[in-house]
Amino acid sequence: MKNPYIRAVERRMKTLVPCGAGVLRSLSVDELKLLEGLLKEFKKLDKQFSLPVVSKLLKVADQCEAGGHKSRARMFRALAKEFEVKYQ
Repeated sequence: MKNPYIRAVERRMKTLVPCGAGVLRSLSVDELKLLEGLLKEFKKLDKQFSLPVVSKLLKVADQCEAGGHKSRARMFRALAKEFEVKYQ
């Protein structure tokens, strides 16, 4: 699962901006630097806070499997996989 805030910043970096009279322009160097810094911070925070969630879900899955609840363990592992941070 990719953070929606990170996707929004990435989309904003790729889109053209209206600058009057229907003319579109690309972002300036300063605007791109600002968005790149923001993107870097978002990715760092996202990775920092997603790791504890994933490890807890995997721990619960292991406990479920040890108790004989294999389908419940698969459900928790699938949920943990959704919370893993994936970046290109």
